[in-house]
Amino acid sequence: MLNNVFGRVSGGVVSDDCFVVVRGFSSRPFLDFWLPFVDTVSLVDGGVEWGGFPLFGRHVFVFGVGRRCVGCLDPAVVDGLSVCGGCASSVWGARWMCSVKGAGVPFGGSCGLDDPACGLAGAAAKCRGEHYVYLAGFGWVLKVGVAAADRVGGFASRLVEQGADWAAVFSGGFTLPEAQRVEGEVSSVFGVADKVGLDEKVDVFRSGVVCDWSGVAGEVADYFGLRLVGCCDFSDVYGACGGFEVAGVVREPRVFGGRLVYARGNVAFFDVDGEVYALDLSSLQGLPIACEV
Repeated sequence: MLNNVFGRVSGGVVSDDCFVVVRGFSSRPFLDFWLPFVDTVSLVDGGVEWGGFPLFGRHVFVFGVGRRCVGCLDPAVVDGLSVCGGCASSVWGARWMCSVKGAGVPFGGSCGLDDPACGLAGAAAKCRGEHYVYLAGFGWVLKVGVAAADRVGGFASRLVEQGADWAAVFSGGFTLPEAQRVEGEVSSVFGVADKVGLDEKVDVFRSGVVCDWSGVAGEVADYFGLRLVGCCDFSDVYGACGGFEVAGVVREPRVFGGRLVYARGNVAFFDVDGEVYALDLSSLQGLPIACEV
């Protein structure tokens, strides 16, 4: 049935010399809840411009072939990330890659910041800024992670864009490498996950289960001598998930269309001719948008 819907898509194709690329996804506060957005980057008059649109109601997407760099729209060449070689050598690119893969890892070594593995003093200065360690609850799953204290939108935006229903955020005056080291130790000592898979999120989000992890948060804070910055309950910001079955999970589609029925974090559930599919929004990063209606 999904393929039949895809076969009916037409119209609105962008010309070959103009690109609109998925930069990522985000959640933005609107009244009493957070609205899911697809963030874009495009070429406008020879320059790069950021934009985006909310996910609401019915959508049809047609995506182009090959991933593009979210910094300049050149072909992406760095494995696992939508970034080209040139942007990977920039301050923002180096910081982003080290945030995702581990400080210094993309450049073949560890990073002490005094002699940064990327060789960029500007990136080292950014990574020296304070980074928080957080515990985030996804129903019955507890995850540990790191967020920059100077992140646009604050740490709440980082947690909501992942779909967390609860979180405790800690400060220890950590740089990026230090925060990532503590993240690994929390995972090892307390058996906390450092990643939550898409399939597990789909199950958690559909269940609506919320767990109280405050006891574990207190133990972690005491063990590592951390200061609590904030304890957040996000369980009401996503709205109620309807009682639907999921026919399948969709990643990196070429064509996708349906009516949005629920969204939380990087998972958007679409009704496609009476069947609900879970679209992984994070898998869209770097894909050119040929058509969106």
